[in-house]
Amino acid sequence: FGSNTGDGGTQVLAYTAQLGNGMSVTLSAEDKRAGLTSQIASTTALTGQTVLSGSVGDQMPDFVGSIRVDQAWGSAQIMGAIHDASAKYYADTSTHPGNIYGYALGAGLRLNAPMLGAGDYFQAQFNWTKGAIGYATSGTSLSKTNGSESGFGLMTDGIYSAVAGESVQLTTAWSTGASYEHNWNKQWKTSIYGGYTKVDYNDAATTLFAAATNGVVGTTNPDFSTWQIASRTQWTPVSNLQVGVDVLYTKLESANSGVAATSQDQSAWVSQLRIQRNFYP
Repeated sequence: FGSNTGDGGTQVLAYTAQLGNGMSVTLSAEDKRAGLTSQIASTTALTGQTVLSGSVGDQMPDFVGSIRVDQAWGSAQIMGAIHDASAKYYADTSTHPGNIYGYALGAGLRLNAPMLGAGDYFQAQFNWTKGAIGYATSGTSLSKTNGSESGFGLMTDGIYSAVAGESVQLTTAWSTGASYEHNWNKQWKTSIYGGYTKVDYNDAATTLFAAATNGVVGTTNPDFSTWQIASRTQWTPVSNLQVGVDVLYTKLESANSGVAATSQDQSAWVSQLRIQRNFYP
């Protein structure tokens, strides 16, 4: 497991057991989800230099399991994962924090709605994570700028100090999302979808964050959230050709309290035209 030059997807070794009546159980070992265990050093720890550096270990794959049911009405699933959130080394030392593991829990539901349109369905999912942020979101830190104002949100599996002996403080995050797709006819369909993500740092992590940003302990707040609402309409003029337009509004409720650099909530509109030609029967 690890980086490779092959397909851009996730490498997975999985086994699925069919239990009958639409029930199944899947166990897998997978490439680690995107996430980062970051070292944060205060301005006094390393000769006056503030350090925020990725320092994540790569000792083992993620272990993932799910229980699923598929029926005529739709499907439902509960799932969980174990994720290695261990760090590498403290600054300027040959030691590192003790190994630590994060985890994720989730549940998903799909309800078919043929009474509203052939092929219509509603689906929703909820994920709760600690030290495994890639299961709640993309794992990529957020930064949005509008003129002289900017907002940010640091996505990490956990953070730790440059001081030897300090342990990794795991980050808690949860997310939820839902969508509904309506088929107007065989050529046209429209989807409405949205989601919300909340990221929380514990008191020890917040203290480290305050030191790294020249903030004030007790008022610094690196917690943040983000939400989106969007719609897509897709046209299929001929078989295997799809033309779709997405319009999305996103809001970043920024980590914006008690830090040296002023940070403001940010929002953005995004639109996309996608033309896809599928080459298969």
